[in-house]
Amino acid sequence: QDTKKAIQEVEAFYQEKLKQLEAKNAQLQKITTEQFAKAVQEVEQKFLKQTGSPVCDDIQGKVYNCYSSKPQQTLNCWKEVGAFTSCVERAR
Repeated sequence: QDTKKAIQEVEAFYQEKLKQLEAKNAQLQKITTEQFAKAVQEVEQKFLKQTGSPVCDDIQGKVYNCYSSKPQQTLNCWKEVGAFTSCVERAR
């Protein structure tokens, strides 16, 4: 009986320790996730600033409309695609 009680006490002790470790691990994971998100935000603010404005929006819209209206005949949109390509080249 004493042995059984001792085993139960040891088991309860280690179960409590396991719960404490799991809680600590969850807390560390939360902190790490927050730090990572903060680092990503800082990098985005420093390096991912938009440096230019969109070009050829009107022609790009024409290409999209042509592709949408002729999904099985996209090669028939060659004029729109050519105009868009030329516009982009000029913008460079």
